[in-house]
Amino acid sequence: MTVVYADSSAVLDCLLNQKQHAKCSHVLATAERVVASRLTWAEVGRALTAMAHRDRKGDRKDMEGTWLRFQELSAHWQWLEVDAITLGRVPEPLRYEPVRTLDAIHLASIALFDGGLRSLVVLTSDDRVIMNARAMGLTVEP
Repeated sequence: MTVVYADSSAVLDCLLNQKQHAKCSHVLATAERVVASRLTWAEVGRALTAMAHRDRKGDRKDMEGTWLRFQELSAHWQWLEVDAITLGRVPEPLRYEPVRTLDAIHLASIALFDGGLRSLVVLTSDDRVIMNARAMGLTVEP
């Protein structure tokens, strides 16, 4: 069973970057289950809102369409809450530092979800998440 953890960086690449779109879409489409932190929902939404705001030409409809695509894409994902247990792991040192706080929340979510499940694939484009996920013995895509 292939379970994919989708982090914000990869989801945004999948939605916005034509180069990564095909690869990310394939990983998500072939997964038997996709899990993501609620942080992914917040980060994707915030990034799209910021992009729409920066766009002085008023191309907000594109970002609204992208937000709707994300909602459709993630409709059947399992959402992991950012709870006190997850946040309690964030200060723990990671193999490859420094790691930004939001990336540490993703890594804590992965560690808590993994629980010995070695078929977990981490979908990310963030270098520190890639290095630390690999150090945890996990497969990383793309």
